[in-house]
Amino acid sequence: MQTPKLYNISSDVKGTWYSVDDQNKMYKTTFTNHTMTSSDGDKSYNETWYLDDGSDPNDTENIHNNWACVAKDPIEKNGITSVNIRGWNPGSGAGSYFGTTSEDVDGILTTVLVSTSGAGAWCDAVYYRTAAMAKKQNTARSDDLEDAD
Repeated sequence: MQTPKLYNISSDVKGTWYSVDDQNKMYKTTFTNHTMTSSDGDKSYNETWYLDDGSDPNDTENIHNNWACVAKDPIEKNGITSVNIRGWNPGSGAGSYFGTTSEDVDGILTTVLVSTSGAGAWCDAVYYRTAAMAKKQNTARSDDLEDAD
């Protein structure tokens, strides 16, 4: 099988983002041209994003644990256009979605990265450009984002 084409991550997503969960644990995610690296302080995970080229991602002879498949068409939900990312050899599930939007943070319009997942593309995290802002905002979300809870 020919290697699929690398996906070009959009400039508005590139860079480092921070989020804090309901247990007050900090998550750091960095996007480069074709990769995403996530860390929770204990574990780190790295994946390279490839376009869905129509090949069979369940090809057991072609397992790539650090490859992710980007769906051909983005989704639109709550005014946010997000890319859908699935494992190259997925078991089941809808995968994860990432997109940026502007949110009011203390009266300032701020670009945030919204992570959603599941069949309903429910919001599971909001990421900020600085760790300090992520700590301050913690799990606060505007009413227009639907929680996975």
